[in-house]
Amino acid sequence: MSTTTRDRSQPLLRVPRDQTPVILILDDGQRSNAFLFVPVGTSVLSALENSSAFLPVNFADGTKLVARDSIACISMYGIPEDELPGEQQRVVVRLRSGHLVKGDMRWIAQPDYRRVLDHLNDRSTHIVLHDNDYVSYVSKAHIMAVEELPC
Repeated sequence: MSTTTRDRSQPLLRVPRDQTPVILILDDGQRSNAFLFVPVGTSVLSALENSSAFLPVNFADGTKLVARDSIACISMYGIPEDELPGEQQRVVVRLRSGHLVKGDMRWIAQPDYRRVLDHLNDRSTHIVLHDNDYVSYVSKAHIMAVEELPC
């Protein structure tokens, strides 16, 4: 049975959004291919750091409203937005779920705060990893350990 807008508790709002294909890892270890709805003109990182508790994600079996705090990692194909030169270190990140995410961690450091440890302890909520043609946004709250690799 299909639901019409008059059958809903609230009308649907049609805000222009880009459907960005992503690989999503949730806090329970579930890994899925999905489409993340990102407002036009907004970066994926900005969408993740938004204060809203839930965000819409389109899975193969339909759209679900996913708790932002349950998203451990989002990986996507392509060049990240807002890429600026800065610090870089090859790392392996072990998530609390047991998943490993590998890549070059890149960040813009403040003077005298250029170490990986400084970046992990700064105010940002995510780290960004680059691996070949993929970019991963890893939630710091879901990281169990980070291992620095030789460059």
